[in-house]
Amino acid sequence: MGITLEELEKCFNKAVNEEAEYVAVQIEMDGFPSDEVIINDKHNIDSKLAYYKKTYKERSNSPKTTIKAEFIYNKSNNTKK
Repeated sequence: MGITLEELEKCFNKAVNEEAEYVAVQIEMDGFPSDEVIINDKHNIDSKLAYYKKTYKERSNSPKTTIKAEFIYNKSNNTKK
């Protein structure tokens, strides 16, 4: 199950607040054999969030796309979150 755009924004904001180095976004689309995984570094967090919100809001009428996200590395200890 995917997350809402509001949940995606919360994840990206949490990544910024916790000084994460990267945010991973997993996108599942109908018609493809496997998911797409995108790693965004901290310098692209704001622009990527804006892009995902615009892109997936436009696709919100299509139940064929599922998006998931989490921040994966914490700056202070480089451990998986």
